[in-house]
Amino acid sequence: MKKNLFILGIMTLLSFNLCAQGGFMDGNGNKAKVDLAGACSNPHQIFMVTEKSAELKDGRKNLIRLLNEQTELNRKARGQMFLSFLINCKGEASGFIAIKADDQEIAKRAIEALNKIQGWNAAQQKNKPVDSYKMLNLEYKKGRFF
Repeated sequence: MKKNLFILGIMTLLSFNLCAQGGFMDGNGNKAKVDLAGACSNPHQIFMVTEKSAELKDGRKNLIRLLNEQTELNRKARGQMFLSFLINCKGEASGFIAIKADDQEIAKRAIEALNKIQGWNAAQQKNKPVDSYKMLNLEYKKGRFF
């Protein structure tokens, strides 16, 4: 429970950081360039919070399974990362950014795998699909994401 509250707190702070800075900050404190080319609508109308969140079809377990199938990690690797990306109103994911990562090389491999994954359900606002940012916390140990 404490871990979930901690993660929720981090995600909230990251959201406030996005709003306050006018964009995401990368793991080094530099303003990250968010690629909004995949947005369906006005880039100034991309949602952070929606009535229904964007999710991969078949949920997080499927996402972790696909990441583990497509990413080879060192068995001794252990850590976590926070990623952000855009899921447009058509369910297409793009603009992946590692906001914080214990290992930048592992984050790069995770992003490469995520770029190949298709089948996202767009977020919804007032029962209509909308462009939204997705924040993803990934932990890994013993060579596997979980």
